[in-house]
Amino acid sequence: MIERIVIIDSVDPLCFYGVNNANMQLIKNLYPKLRISARGSVIRVIGEETETADFEAKIKELSAYAEHYNTLTEEAILDIIKGEAPKELKRDGVIIYGINGKPISARNANQQLMVESFAKNDLTFALGPPVRARLISPSPLPYVPSKTARCARLSSRARQWRPERSSASSPAT
Repeated sequence: MIERIVIIDSVDPLCFYGVNNANMQLIKNLYPKLRISARGSVIRVIGEETETADFEAKIKELSAYAEHYNTLTEEAILDIIKGEAPKELKRDGVIIYGINGKPISARNANQQLMVESFAKNDLTFALGPPVRARLISPSPLPYVPSKTARCARLSSRARQWRPERSSASSPAT
């Protein structure tokens, strides 16, 4: 009997183990000859040399899948442990997978153009006026700015940047 320790650093333990350790229970059922215990990001396995080596390789594959998609489903676990390639999630314009595996993608054509530009170029500048967000008030009363707020806005406009005069137009001394 050999004991192996597998450390999973790159994946959230809740994502990897599942709610109420459902994913870990499935993995334990798929490897009945091994004694498996998991605490935090450490998984301890006790069993024969070949079984533990296979288990460690499969856990690393599951960890890579969970890191990429930020979710780990029963189908993916079964496919990876059986040695098959897991079914790819649809990538229709997906930029990244967010919390709980929710895909984040561009919402309109201009955002999609920016994503394509990021993919092609090393450095991308987005020029233009800033987009103002709507004011969402948590109280039922409407927002009424005070006189001091209006004065502060007016004074901040007065401090706009102006280009300096070039030194070539000034007389030489």
